[in-house]
Amino acid sequence: MYLTKSLETTFVIRHIVLFSAKDPADIETILEGLSILKEIPGSCHFEVACNSKRDGLSQEIDVIVYGEFDSYEELDAYKAHPFYQESIKRVRPLRELRYAVDFAAAPGCLPLGTPQRSQGDTRGGQTALRKRGGGRKQAGE
Repeated sequence: MYLTKSLETTFVIRHIVLFSAKDPADIETILEGLSILKEIPGSCHFEVACNSKRDGLSQEIDVIVYGEFDSYEELDAYKAHPFYQESIKRVRPLRELRYAVDFAAAPGCLPLGTPQRSQGDTRGGQTALRKRGGGRKQAGE
């Protein structure tokens, strides 16, 4: 189902990608390869993180990419950026699984108990980029 332009303006597009490493020794290299995605302009919020693996039923996922975009067009532009292709080149040989989901959700809604992190905060093995005022990520940020 596609959103009409009027509905899209009231929602944020969430992009979540889950990765598993072929070799656990490569997780840090995968994180580095995915971290270049932070330099791509257009996201409202962007994170690359290690899975805390606290779920007793599933331990397969090692690394998560989470991004929020104002529109599907912004997400498409992100995926068309040369850094996106460079990240694929670096990470694809090292990963086993890759699952991606994109969906529209109410903006600013985080699950209860989710801590708000600021730029440069690396607690929990992740780096988050929060844009001031909910604006788009600008080049050089």
